[in-house]
Amino acid sequence: MILITLSRTALLGLIIFYLIYIIGNNRFSFQNKLAVVLIAVLLLIPLSYFVLMSKGASFGSTLEHTFLTRYFRWETAIEVFAEHPLIGYGLDRSVNIVSNYHYIGGNMPELGSTHNDYIDVLIKSGIIGLLVFLAFCMKVICEGIRKSRLLFLIMLLMLAFAVIQNPFKNVLLMFYLYFIIGAVLLNFHKQNILS
Repeated sequence: MILITLSRTALLGLIIFYLIYIIGNNRFSFQNKLAVVLIAVLLLIPLSYFVLMSKGASFGSTLEHTFLTRYFRWETAIEVFAEHPLIGYGLDRSVNIVSNYHYIGGNMPELGSTHNDYIDVLIKSGIIGLLVFLAFCMKVICEGIRKSRLLFLIMLLMLAFAVIQNPFKNVLLMFYLYFIIGAVLLNFHKQNILS
């Protein structure tokens, strides 16, 4: 399904998740893990070329445009954050906040999403909200380390992915995350009762 969408970010997320799974899996020897990673990289080079060419772009222009656009959005978002650093702007859509801010500056009418959950939380709820968000994420990671390797890997992947996309805004992903957290905690609770 991801290949049909031709989304570079979704493809990158799939690759990262696959690599974390392979590296974290104890059933494979180091040589097998290395071989799988090398094969994956060799297969991804032509696949990446296909995805970029299907979108009608060259490597340099697409990657450069994506990076520069995100950098510009992040830079503007940090300027917005600096005006209300402690508690942020509130839970309005950060797209509206950043776009309106930049429009007032007169440079560009529409910036769109920052594609970074950390910056979005910072704009909406300031340093206090970001610290609460990170505390929640760290609690899930700690519980994952103690109780479920799968939960740990999923949360780690989502936190890494949150730098370049917005997985915590995706309702379906959040449903799955909360479902997994609930299942892990329920299983752990049942094991404690039985022992």
